[in-house]
Amino acid sequence: MKKTIRNIALWAVMAAQLSTTEPVMAQNLQDSKQNLIENFEANKATMNNSMQSILSNNKNSILYFTKQNTKAYNDAEGKEEIWAIPEGTYLRKNQINTEESNEDYISCTFRDKKIWIPTAALQESDDNLAISYLKPKTEKSIVVDKINRRMLVYGNYGKELLKEFKIALSPWGEWDKIIEGDWNTPEGKYYVCYKNPASSFWTHPQTGKRLGSLQVSYPNLQDATEGLISWDINKAQYQGIKATIQKKGIPSQWTSLWNYIMVHWGGSDYDWTAWCMALENEDMLWLYTNIWSWTDMFIW
Repeated sequence: MKKTIRNIALWAVMAAQLSTTEPVMAQNLQDSKQNLIENFEANKATMNNSMQSILSNNKNSILYFTKQNTKAYNDAEGKEEIWAIPEGTYLRKNQINTEESNEDYISCTFRDKKIWIPTAALQESDDNLAISYLKPKTEKSIVVDKINRRMLVYGNYGKELLKEFKIALSPWGEWDKIIEGDWNTPEGKYYVCYKNPASSFWTHPQTGKRLGSLQVSYPNLQDATEGLISWDINKAQYQGIKATIQKKGIPSQWTSLWNYIMVHWGGSDYDWTAWCMALENEDMLWLYTNIWSWTDMFIW
């Protein structure tokens, strides 16, 4: 009997605490959403929407490209050779280990694997080289500016800004995707590999029909190269991804690099997705209607 009374009293206290906590939590969530909206609108006027500005000012701006196929090494003297790295692989600021580099080898981190690449195989990047590498080959193209939570749609092969949308990511979306379950949004050069006509994230209120979403061609060759070096995928999986990308197909979605990076409906007021990019429903309707499969997509 005493135990029952004690439990009832405990439940009453918990209920009272919950009744006072819920409004606070709701208000905090609302404040967070409002701050995100206000920050986006405040920054929008000062943002340079050119593709060159987004690349050169980004925390992940490219420092080096491999100008030829090259080997990577497990040591700073080039004694222990590991996997080959294809021409065109890029190294970003946050990958370079300056203190461990030397005259002959650049130390860098691919996912959680530290490697050394011969400096003779690297070409130092500048804005023109980066733009050349990322120059869209499709009439329309999409640029995702993760830091500022925006998506820009270009026409005329990257020369004309057509649309700008606010997006939501996951709460960890600013980090580059590494492996299954990390909740991050990938970064790099991709394309729209599939138009899904029936997204599970939004149903039309009048017709009851599910509307479409866009699938990103993750993993790309850079992701696969890094995954191979860090032993997250094997050589057969790497070759399969490489062959599919060359045909602009849908890369393997069943490796430990993870799968199904989508652009979908659901709203952009706050970061809520697992690893995808979410737009306001009317924005996604425009995007799905006007963007085709194989459209180039750059995520930074």
